[in-house]
Amino acid sequence: MAETRKHLRPTPAKSRAVRKIPKASKGHFVGELVYDDINGMPQRLGFASYTEFKAAICLIYRDDFADIEEQLVSLPFNHPKGAPSEHFFDFRFTTKGGQRICISVKPERIAKTYVYQATIGAVKKAAIGNICDAVATVTERNISPIELHNAELYHAARRPEIILVATGYNKVDTKLRSTDAWDMARHRFGLVGIKVLVIDECHHVFRAGPGRDIPAAIQALKHIMQSQHRVALIIAGVPSLKSAILSEVSGETLGRLAEFSLTRIRPGTRGATTFARNFVKSANTLALHVAEEDALPERILFAEKGQVGKSVRLGKEILRAAITRKREVITLEGAERVFRKSNSGLDVTPFDGAEWDAVKAELTAIGWGQ
Repeated sequence: MAETRKHLRPTPAKSRAVRKIPKASKGHFVGELVYDDINGMPQRLGFASYTEFKAAICLIYRDDFADIEEQLVSLPFNHPKGAPSEHFFDFRFTTKGGQRICISVKPERIAKTYVYQATIGAVKKAAIGNICDAVATVTERNISPIELHNAELYHAARRPEIILVATGYNKVDTKLRSTDAWDMARHRFGLVGIKVLVIDECHHVFRAGPGRDIPAAIQALKHIMQSQHRVALIIAGVPSLKSAILSEVSGETLGRLAEFSLTRIRPGTRGATTFARNFVKSANTLALHVAEEDALPERILFAEKGQVGKSVRLGKEILRAAITRKREVITLEGAERVFRKSNSGLDVTPFDGAEWDAVKAELTAIGWGQ
């Protein structure tokens, strides 16, 4: 008889769904995922569709995440036709600031109908101030493929025990502290011959919150580079990553890291072509049209002086604004509205409605980007 393997991780807390989720449903993606709650304890969460799964995992890895509950108790409300009715919210998302948002997940084709809009309007009146502070509807168009990809990566690598299992160690004690698990993981590096460790989205390691120890996280990075089984370490992330490492008073860890920044994307280069292609592809994935003659990707790069991180962030904000406003086309007017939120007081912006060559020439003449 084959030896039975025991995985001694903490038992996840049961799903808090009040409304029963079917174990199987023809044509639907149903199941459960396990995430670490704000106190670092495993919690099961059920979902009744693939869109619900994607919405949930994106919410869990938001910086303002505090809690998420699924399939809430029915909410009585007066239907627009006058008859008493009830509504089941798919999720209730709670932020660190205490705001509670009830969420209904629907296909876009249903969410945009008059019947649904009228019904959810009546539901809002019954819900806000009673079981939540706000009500939102999430469809496949609201889920950014970039944010989903990042959330899935972070979910897959949220625990050092994964490294232990991946390198052939399966006897993980349930009471094992995270710091001890990392010590064991570093030991496994030497045993299996790992020489380089790459941590993408490393800024998530330094997120603030209960149970999160930033000095200990910095110490862990230091040990990876200088312990007996040290490896070369490559970390990547947004500017807050450097700020977190700078919080170490001695500055020792930062001194061990060589800093590399992405070069600016210059007009007409391969990088500019790639940025434009990826922006249009992301828009098309979200069922948004980008007019080629508007030269929107070129305007984004010009607006942010070719800085990669800022250009990507502005592009994402423009896409998000179009989805939030339920637009089917990304317009220069909409892009300018987004840009002016953080750049007020400008007479003219790169998103002016005139021809791009004329706008670019005018902005260059007044010293834009210098």
